[in-house]
Amino acid sequence: MRAFIGFWVPERIKNYVVSLQSALEKLPMVCKMVGSDNIHVCLSFLGDVEESEAKNIQVSLSEICNARPKFEVVVGGIRLIPNEKYIRVIVLEILDSSRVLKTISSNIKEKIGGRMNPPHITLCRVRSVSNKEEVVTGVKEIRLEENLKFVVNSIDLIRSVLNRTGPMYTVVHEAKLLDA
Repeated sequence: MRAFIGFWVPERIKNYVVSLQSALEKLPMVCKMVGSDNIHVCLSFLGDVEESEAKNIQVSLSEICNARPKFEVVVGGIRLIPNEKYIRVIVLEILDSSRVLKTISSNIKEKIGGRMNPPHITLCRVRSVSNKEEVVTGVKEIRLEENLKFVVNSIDLIRSVLNRTGPMYTVVHEAKLLDA
C-alpha cells in the first residue's frame, strides 16, 4: 500500500484553506488544488509499504504517540516550494512552539523513516505558471489570518490510493496522543 504519516486538520482550518485556495485560483497558473476532504499535515511520506511492514509501523507509531501529550500548532505563512523561481507546490507552514511536533517528527524519522519534510498543509500542486512575478506578488498579497491554532489529538498512518479524480485517503491506524 502507498502510505504516509500525518494528521488531519479541524473543519475551521479546512474552511480557511479553501478560502486561500479561492484566492490562488485567480492567479495566472495551472494547478491542482487539494480537495477539502484531503486537507492534512504530512510528517513522513513512506511510499509503498508491505502489509507486514505496516503492522510494525503501527506499533512504532503508537509507542511514539502514546508517550506524548496532545499539543497545539499554529498555521503559519504561505510558502512556495521549492522556491519563487520554480514553483511546484504551494503550502501553509505549520509552526510548533511547544516543540512536541519536532520531537515526534524526530522519533518518526528514527524509528519509522520515510521522506521527511517540514510540517505543512499543501494548498495546491502547480503544473505551470504563466506570469511568475504576478503569482509571487499575488501570493504575498493574500491576507492571512494571524494566530490561527489547533490541537493535534492523534498522528495517523494513512493509506493513499491514486485515481483519476485525485488521491483517496484512508486512516489505517490512529495513534492517540495523551490528554494533557
